[in-house]
Amino acid sequence: ALEKNVKIYPFQSYSWNESWVKTIGKNKKYKIIIVIVLSGEITTAIFPFCIEEKYKLKELKLIGTAMNDYNYPIFSSLVDESDLNDLWEYAISSVNEYDLINISRVPEYDLQGRKTIFTNSFRKERFRAPELLLNRDWKLNSKGKIKTIIRTNKRKRNQLNKIGKYRFDILQSQKDCLNALEVGFSQKKRRYEETNVPNILEDSSTRDFYKYVAVNLGDRVKKHLSALWLDNVMIAFHLGFISDNIFYWYFPTFEAGEWGRYSPGSLILEELCNLSYDQKIKIFDFTIGDEGYKYYWNNSNKNLYNLLRGHSLKGKAFANMIILVDFLKSIRMLKLAFKYIKSSTCFLVKPFLGNLRK
Repeated sequence: ALEKNVKIYPFQSYSWNESWVKTIGKNKKYKIIIVIVLSGEITTAIFPFCIEEKYKLKELKLIGTAMNDYNYPIFSSLVDESDLNDLWEYAISSVNEYDLINISRVPEYDLQGRKTIFTNSFRKERFRAPELLLNRDWKLNSKGKIKTIIRTNKRKRNQLNKIGKYRFDILQSQKDCLNALEVGFSQKKRRYEETNVPNILEDSSTRDFYKYVAVNLGDRVKKHLSALWLDNVMIAFHLGFISDNIFYWYFPTFEAGEWGRYSPGSLILEELCNLSYDQKIKIFDFTIGDEGYKYYWNNSNKNLYNLLRGHSLKGKAFANMIILVDFLKSIRMLKLAFKYIKSSTCFLVKPFLGNLRK
């Protein structure tokens, strides 16, 4: 009942958590622990924890962490921002059998506008979550980048229409959704192979999770499946969600090879942005990921944080090691950035100096 009275991310909903528990969560390495905080007979907060055993450590996190683009418990809208810290600490202290707590991708503010980051245990993550605020002038945002993309997409659509029948569909029936999802899995697999990224879809429980949320997500969060076709060929697909006037870009796939030149991923993204605006949706959330194309479309960003804290002696040692590795990575990135700026500056300054000598 609590989730019906507050604004939530799709990944906080009961149906989402149930989908994970019935698929990926069946693995014996997970132990489910739900902490419910009451004030009298009123539910104040729900913490859907789980403990995952890996690297000979017991890691406390939220259910579905790897599949969630944002991780956050549910707090009643009556909870004041100043009380969030105490509720977090109370919930964490009620769990004992773990070595460290590691909750990634925590938004800086929840959808009630309360600041969620309250202790030094939260560390800012390197990447932010881009989003597109769908105001009346959204196509003029991003310093003109969106207008350029739209012009390019129009040319691509015209080219496709000369080859066959271009069509954008919202998938409704369970059969259509699951059939399209299977094609999407194949497209994603090829993409993983082309980019040398580990294929998470090799795990059957991960595929089962996507299938489950595609057809069994319940009423609180609306699933949204769409496909882009040329004649009978599905050249792009997307599984996303709508909740509290926000569209979530979650699982996009597209055909490469001969279709890559037509940028089907960009085409279906534009279709979904237009559809969201027409349906009076306020925000198009690109969720996590540092893919460059998202920053051509966005006009806003969300900061994300990671709650990392050791509990046992070995958990504290492991947490400190993670912090050290991240610090060394940031130094390396700074060096690369400085090297790039230096080379760019030399490239710009040398011609200028040459002109001065003349």
